Amino acid sequence: VVTGVGKHSSDGHATVPANGMQAIPDQLASRLPKGAIRPNSPVASVNADGVVLRSGERISGRPIVATDMNQANELLGIADRSSREWNGTITLHYSADHAPIERAELCLDGEGTGPVNHLAVMSNAAPTYAPEGKALIAANIVGVSEKGDAQLDANAKEQLTGWFGEEVRAWNLLRVDRIPHALPRQSPGVLKPAAREFVTDTGIIVCGDHLANTSLNGAMESGRRAAELALRAG
Repeated sequence: VVTGVGKHSSDGHATVPANGMQAIPDQLASRLPKGAIRPNSPVASVNADGVVLRSGERISGRPIVATDMNQANELLGIADRSSREWNGTITLHYSADHAPIERAELCLDGEGTGPVNHLAVMSNAAPTYAPEGKALIAANIVGVSEKGDAQLDANAKEQLTGWFGEEVRAWNLLRVDRIPHALPRQSPGVLKPAAREFVTDTGIIVCGDHLANTSLNGAMESGRRAAELALRAG
């Protein structure tokens, strides 16, 4: 087992919000005027002057398309990006009586034996993620396997027993998350140029992790730069 960090983590310590990832959009939304967010309002079409909702309502203004890759392609017909595929993932969430490691580190499968690609003790990074006397462990599998939860659990524990010993067999599987559209697939050179946002021929600003490094960091950076671009445009 080796421990390591990703690109952004190499620039500093990575962390997670004490109240869960939902705290990030909640914090952003808290700074907006009341009524600025319209949930459950699907968009039918977008043009340079605004958007038309599926209800038929038209909202005027400078639109910024900040959606996932598929929705952006559907709304705007971005042919040169429509062929990109997705990377899927499965996360096994475990409860344990104690953490297998003491620090908030990412444990990587350095041998490539799988099925677990990397593992983190989330409660080491955020103690609020587990009740006192327990540890929350997230084990990640690359790709969305068709195997059932019990088989995934058994295969993962077989592998992780080699990492941490027999204590792994006592871990309690809490939940299995299958996310087929976790991140857009981003092979070297897929972004030419490596932009953080772009403007269509009709003046619509587009942003998202599919236009940056595919990560939460990339999505937020792309969104910020798109907002700055809109402010400069007036």
